[in-house]
Amino acid sequence: MEIKGFFFDLDGTLIDSMEGHYSSWKKILNSEYSYELNKEQFMHLEGTKLNVLIKNLLSEANIIISNQEMEKLIHEKDIDYQQRNKTIFYPNTIEVIKFLKIKKIKTSIVSAGSKKRIMSTLPNFFLKLFDHIISGDECKQGKPNPEPYLNALSKCKLLSKNCCVLENAPLGIESAIKANIFTIAITNTLKKNKLSKANKIISDIIELKELFK
Repeated sequence: MEIKGFFFDLDGTLIDSMEGHYSSWKKILNSEYSYELNKEQFMHLEGTKLNVLIKNLLSEANIIISNQEMEKLIHEKDIDYQQRNKTIFYPNTIEVIKFLKIKKIKTSIVSAGSKKRIMSTLPNFFLKLFDHIISGDECKQGKPNPEPYLNALSKCKLLSKNCCVLENAPLGIESAIKANIFTIAITNTLKKNKLSKANKIISDIIELKELFK
């Protein structure tokens, strides 16, 4: 396979942020609706568009909210997250992204997060390593729908057979597989048995260099 593009999920894949996101959502939902967010369920559903994820979780508890209330919740959660968390990259992440750029590989972030949060929390030097950033609020359908990764292919003007995806969660893996892209899972947040639908599973992002030997 000739690799011309590499697409990356963000939270739990490139940055160690899932505990922070869970903590902020748990705080906000408990404060606003006395809702206890289940950690395992939240981690397993990671990658879903935020408005869909939270609405679905609340509806299971017979709590129905409007789109306006949902936007307010996301805003409050993002503020809480930014106040309490710093960006922590997983080991070897920056080295690998720079390696791909040296190899002239087009790179994209494909995240369920909001564009505002992504742009305000990631340092500029890191953002500049990516050709495109596809955020959750830019897609009508979120993961596990293939739309986010199809958008990445379109923006990079590449064929699926020439691209790879790195994901950390089942819904993201499903999205990439549906887009017919070779999908690699990384065990940053979930164990191998939860990532079995991926074409390949790694434990450290540095292993991506092996694809170019």
